[in-house]
Amino acid sequence: MSELTAKEEVFAKEYVLGGCSDATAAWRKAHPLSKAKPETQHNKASLMLKKGEVKIRIKQLKKKSIDIAEEKFTITVEQRLKWLDEVARAGLSTYLDQTGNERRENLAATRAAVQTLNEMLGTVDGKDTTRQSFNLTLRVEDASGSE
Repeated sequence: MSELTAKEEVFAKEYVLGGCSDATAAWRKAHPLSKAKPETQHNKASLMLKKGEVKIRIKQLKKKSIDIAEEKFTITVEQRLKWLDEVARAGLSTYLDQTGNERRENLAATRAAVQTLNEMLGTVDGKDTTRQSFNLTLRVEDASGSE
């Protein structure tokens, strides 16, 4: 398999960045100085989508974008536990009120954070509960039906 030309690479990247919905716009980005008529641009974009190397590159870029999206939009249990711990600790911090009495910052926030922590860890009122889990799958699809 031969390598893509610079214009084919730009086309593939722009096509994926555009949500795989407008091949003609991707073609225009790859050929910014072209004076081709719109129907010619559309035809050339359609031909570009049919090229084997370009199809493979688009599939690679789609997979990469899915991997990046899953990484960036996945909040791990560890991260959630860390945030809840920070909320709980912040709520226990103290300050001096106008009369000089020491007060807790926000006991309600601490209580809610501890309750949520317990629910996440499967413990409510000192008893183990059944933990529920679910999976979230993100997909990037080509709405035009092209591959």
